[in-house]
Amino acid sequence: MKNLPAPLWTAPLPLNTEKSLRTILSAYKDTPIFFRADDIGGKTDPLFHPLMELFLTHRIPLCLAVVPTWIDSATWSHYQQYQPQSSQWCWHQHGYSHTNHEQAGKKAEFGRSRTKNEVKQDIVNGKNKLANLLGEAFHPAFTPPWNRCSSHTLETLAEQRFYAVSRSKKAAPLPPAELPDIQINIDLHTRKEQDAATSWEALYAEINQAADSGIMGIMLHHQLMNRQGFAFLDLLLRLVQEYHLPACTFQDMSNEIRSSFFH
Repeated sequence: MKNLPAPLWTAPLPLNTEKSLRTILSAYKDTPIFFRADDIGGKTDPLFHPLMELFLTHRIPLCLAVVPTWIDSATWSHYQQYQPQSSQWCWHQHGYSHTNHEQAGKKAEFGRSRTKNEVKQDIVNGKNKLANLLGEAFHPAFTPPWNRCSSHTLETLAEQRFYAVSRSKKAAPLPPAELPDIQINIDLHTRKEQDAATSWEALYAEINQAADSGIMGIMLHHQLMNRQGFAFLDLLLRLVQEYHLPACTFQDMSNEIRSSFFH
């Protein structure tokens, strides 16, 4: 990943940023919201601390997608300062090594080119490592790198008793009925627009559409954040707290989904 902020964050926040967010969030006060931070576990990660401090300050839950091969006991020991056993956090699995295995087309670590045995080996090895290292703090949910994966992957996750997968909105193929797909529908940092004005317009439309859909799932990539990116996230978290939006983790949502499914 190139550590370059999107054009959205290359200038100071527009003066109407808070007003624009308030207009949307005040109209959807009962809409559940969750935050998913990807690419967790790197040894040299100076922006991880300010990310965690923001969520601690605002007391908002965060789902942390940990790459199994990126984390070791020293890194996990360093994370103890954030009280990782707290229910505020949902430490879960982000692929295995965040490696692209596709020879053509869109990137995927768990794409169509891999056999079910290959997929199973990486999923199980990653799950075992995180379960052993993180202990009770590990939640068996799965975020595939690049938000896409094959039917083999979804079948394996269900067989290995993962309680949820998290991909992009309208992701295909569909997962088995017993594996909820908790999809992100707002992307703050890996945006494709080429200029800031267009990107702001698209972001607000994205937030509004997500809120209107009944749930806001926000994807974060803290390595791509800068001062403006942190300022926006700080504002957003403050407003989530002010308007008492129900902020959730994967565990909260999957429990509710399963309860509805079986009853």
